[in-house]
Amino acid sequence: MHKTSTLICLTLLSINISLAQQDEHAQHASQTKMEAFASRTGTITKFIDFKLSSIKLFLGEPAQTRIRKVISGDESKYFYLVERQGAADINSASIEYEDLLEAMKALAALKGEAVKDVYSKPDYVENKFITDDGFQFGYYVTEGTSKWYLKFESGPDNTFFINDAQTIENSFNEAKKKIEEIKNESARDPLIAKE
Repeated sequence: MHKTSTLICLTLLSINISLAQQDEHAQHASQTKMEAFASRTGTITKFIDFKLSSIKLFLGEPAQTRIRKVISGDESKYFYLVERQGAADINSASIEYEDLLEAMKALAALKGEAVKDVYSKPDYVENKFITDDGFQFGYYVTEGTSKWYLKFESGPDNTFFINDAQTIENSFNEAKKKIEEIKNESARDPLIAKE
């Protein structure tokens, strides 16, 4: 009897440990790259923001954009941030620099596809790109025209419509240029943390 109760206790303990590990893994998986990098333990973490031009939306107030340099210990990473005040909360998205470069390539491909999709006169088409962190952008075609949008990772009212793809492209280009400027300044200044 004693062996049976010990076996049951050990089984329940291993199930509990397994579930706790799954919960911890799920929590880490739901973090954005910026959240994961900025929440490393045992290091000093510094945030430096650089404002960019806002993104004019089809309806409502513009979305605010900026570059955030995050220094954690001896390592630096750069993120393009987009924020907009929604009806209930602030909606935001972050795109790590390498993901921004991929997003720029995807946007170029989507622009070409949008022209073809409008020309083919479908009843409805949607085409989009999603970053690793869940930020989406793309277009839908209906009634012979395309409508572009941004969709943030989460939150209420998290989809915002834009007049054209050029607006998104201009913002991505400005972000890339600013990140490269910051990296070059950091490389020239020996007092700034190593990249």
